[in-house]
Amino acid sequence: MMNVPKVFTASASKALVQAQISAATMGYEHFGSVHLLIGLCKCGDDLARLVLDDLTAKEIEEETIRVFGRGQTGFSRITGMTSHMHRILLRAATYANQERNVLSGTAHLWLELLHEEGCKAHQILEVLGKNVADLKTELQNASGNIERNEKAKAIPASSEPLTVAVIQGTRVSPKVQ
Repeated sequence: MMNVPKVFTASASKALVQAQISAATMGYEHFGSVHLLIGLCKCGDDLARLVLDDLTAKEIEEETIRVFGRGQTGFSRITGMTSHMHRILLRAATYANQERNVLSGTAHLWLELLHEEGCKAHQILEVLGKNVADLKTELQNASGNIERNEKAKAIPASSEPLTVAVIQGTRVSPKVQ
């Protein structure tokens, strides 16, 4: 298992651990957005039920295996995360404020998962008959109109600008500000 950053609440940390367990049991070495979706369903808070209504983690797992298949190695050790998952975590972590003892919670993970365009979680949700725009509204209603912060919005939607900069020989700082 990869370590969970200490900027997340206990419930959000549980969701991240459950996501890694889901990926490993499905045979993947990297965990991604669909595994986070499953982890959020399994973490035990009411937010998943409020956002997804009657959709269960088991249904999401089954559909993920049907659409994307199992990983190659059976039960595996998690060694990393997908680029979508990386952005979701980075964005969700921006809501934490260690000086004020504020941690990022499951609502922040949901918020950034639902804003991560093109990820596999969105594909699975759509196959299962869920509209991501409607889920964003459900999240807003359930979480008290949580809004995305500017730091989260500032993280690029893809690594393409970084890749182009490296190819062009531009010095790239790995630090996110």
